Amino acid sequence: PRPLGVGDPVRHRRQAVSALLESYHYEPVHELLRAVGDIERILARVALRSARPRDLARLRDAFGVLPDLQQTLAPVNAQHVERLAKV
Repeated sequence: PRPLGVGDPVRHRRQAVSALLESYHYEPVHELLRAVGDIERILARVALRSARPRDLARLRDAFGVLPDLQQTLAPVNAQHVERLAKV
């Protein structure tokens, strides 16, 4: 990932992390994200037409976790997290 620099993106990220820690939602989110894996890498392999069946299975599993992730993030009170939960 690229460095964020200064300004609003950094502030929004800090607020999101603080909200997750304060609301005790960090652990459930962490566990769900561990199940998701590296979607960006899998999508790159799909785009390059070098994806293997295992990659497609992981992508399928990641999509299956998204509703649970959305539900877990819904009560977190941070603008950035709320926006992610609605996507």
